[in-house]
Amino acid sequence: MYIFFFKQKTAYEIKECDWSSDVCSSDLFFNEEKYILSGDIGFVSFPQVYYGIGNNTSDVNKEDFSYNAFFIKQIFSKKIRNDLFVKAGYNYYSVFNVVRKKNGLLDLIERPAAYDGGMASGILLGMGYDSRNNILNSSKGVFLDFKSIFYSKMLGSGFVFQSYILDARKYHKL
Repeated sequence: MYIFFFKQKTAYEIKECDWSSDVCSSDLFFNEEKYILSGDIGFVSFPQVYYGIGNNTSDVNKEDFSYNAFFIKQIFSKKIRNDLFVKAGYNYYSVFNVVRKKNGLLDLIERPAAYDGGMASGILLGMGYDSRNNILNSSKGVFLDFKSIFYSKMLGSGFVFQSYILDARKYHKL
């Protein structure tokens, strides 16, 4: 038996309609939650502001730019004992159609990574602990989730880096 949850988020700026995002998320639970397949797939077209690289940037350097991005994130979780899970997955993120001001700050400085777009592709490994009494409306329990994602040229990634994510929550009645 399985339970399927499907969420779709769509957002459009009402004033100028200059940004949008479409994200579909799903969580599939199999064999009494012994196996879980979770994922996101999405497309974004989003304006951004660039101030430079580092912590000591100035508002004077403010420059608008925009881009499109497509991403896929899939995670397979297997319960190994009571509330403990091991996780494996794949992340793909592609940035394209970068639009920036001609001869602006982004053209005049040392160009940052993904200046003209790029692709990141990585393998995810993780562990999770979930003792919540209800995954949708929890009132007690603990949720701990640690993921490490390794982006590599062997997977077609244009960038080599690692990402670590820790999500820790404790639920209690108010």
